[in-house]
Amino acid sequence: EFQIARQKSDLIQILAECESDVVIVDTAGRGPAEPDGVETALTKIKTGKHGPYTRHTLLCLAAAVRDVDARTISKFFAACKPTGLVITKLDETTQPAGILHAATAARVPISAVCFGQRVPEDIAPASKERLAEALLGKADKRGVAAS
Repeated sequence: EFQIARQKSDLIQILAECESDVVIVDTAGRGPAEPDGVETALTKIKTGKHGPYTRHTLLCLAAAVRDVDARTISKFFAACKPTGLVITKLDETTQPAGILHAATAARVPISAVCFGQRVPEDIAPASKERLAEALLGKADKRGVAAS
């Protein structure tokens, strides 16, 4: 199900009414320099136990993010209490140092990787092997080891 939140109140309502196991909030290229952005509503959403399930907030950072930018983004979204990271745009860089920068800045584990534009086909669980292959340039555009 696809929904658009044009205001903070829209996002809060969508998340409150959602019955999905997974919710992906895409900020459409907006950055932390926009403090009144819709995504700041995520700071009002509680993480942790919610009845029979646990709510996780995953912070998405690009594979090519620089250290200084990873720290700025992590600080801006710290109020959202991310429980994990998603490393995105692995297919758009040959030097995915953002894997290390993001993990160091956010101080949470890497939960998933994205290596293309198709959702959910191009999203995969993070593993030590997949991250090492990406860092060493041995993964193809699908995030698997190239032969």
